[in-house]
Amino acid sequence: MPHSLQSDTQKKITATEEKLDATETLSGELHTLMGDIEEKKVRLEKVKSNMESSNYEEKLAEKTSKGRNMEDQRDKLNIELRRLGLQADARAKLDLKRTEFKTKTADVKNTCVSRHIPIVSCLTACDPAIVSKR
Repeated sequence: MPHSLQSDTQKKITATEEKLDATETLSGELHTLMGDIEEKKVRLEKVKSNMESSNYEEKLAEKTSKGRNMEDQRDKLNIELRRLGLQADARAKLDLKRTEFKTKTADVKNTCVSRHIPIVSCLTACDPAIVSKR
């Protein structure tokens, strides 16, 4: 029996040593993980600090505002372009009407002159072409 007692004791010692090794391993892993956590906290603070110092929020708001202003400007220019297009159409129509008016006026004058030449010729008894050359 002493041999059995010694064997049991040896088994307990071995089991206890294994538990101790496992505890030491866990303690080492815990220490490593805590170091990783601290490193990541430092990196996070550095990123936050960089973001604050770079004023990303302000720059984004500024760019957004500038974009809106440019859209407003584009809308105003489109309205002005539309207005100028309508004005150009109106001018073209006016020019067409003026030309038409001048043509009709010239036609009326020619008609009047051609109708009145024989009357003037009869009254003056001379050729109007000769009178107009004087």
